Amino acid sequence: MRGRSPPSRPVQHALPAVAAEPTLAALVRLQTGAAWSRARRLCVEGRVTLNGARCLDPAMRVAAGAVVAVDEEAPKLRIGPLADERDRPCGPRPRRRRQAGGIAERGGRTR
Repeated sequence: MRGRSPPSRPVQHALPAVAAEPTLAALVRLQTGAAWSRARRLCVEGRVTLNGARCLDPAMRVAAGAVVAVDEEAPKLRIGPLADERDRPCGPRPRRRRQAGGIAERGGRTR
């Protein structure tokens, strides 16, 4: 059996004081050396924290002095109908109203 590397810890960096506020994806890219698409995906999947809180918006501007932590091996944020209530970024699912026959309403029109 081949040896496995020990579990990695999240990479944390304090943002130096700069004139322009970079985006979260830009900072993730600088820290990890990943491609832009990978850096954005890490943010959307919930693997990036900003000052200890999970941040899902890769386009968010980060102020100077903020601490950004990237954990590439963290579990993905579960979203969708099967996600836990605590993982849903937007709260509970909206309820659908139904008409007779099981056809859902859409803005007053039925299909």
